[in-house]
Amino acid sequence: MTEGYYTETYITEWKDKDNVIISLWNDEHDVSEQVGVVELAVYKHGEHEGEALVWNLYVDEPHRRKGLARELMDEAHKTAKHLGAKVTALEWSLKESPYWVIEWYCRLGYDEKEFGPGNALMKRPINE
Repeated sequence: MTEGYYTETYITEWKDKDNVIISLWNDEHDVSEQVGVVELAVYKHGEHEGEALVWNLYVDEPHRRKGLARELMDEAHKTAKHLGAKVTALEWSLKESPYWVIEWYCRLGYDEKEFGPGNALMKRPINE
């Protein structure tokens, strides 16, 4: 993790999935403040068994362009693998994010599996 930052991971089990919140904290100046988050649901049973759905990736504006979003996604992928997922998936919408975001996800190894007008379902296998 980038110097001055750390993550905390919270996992709760609910029905057929593990819900995960990974919080990013800035620990500079002896004051900790939450500056980012990513959430995922790892499905243990049913149609989506072995998949982890990633959503709500966010880093506060003053902390962007430091590689922190990538580090949050790396942590999400590690956690998903630890919880038994074989693939991570996410939904992208032009209504909520600019197009460069989908290009960024592609650089992280995600492929567009379905694409509709202004929407995409993207998947990425978890490396063994």
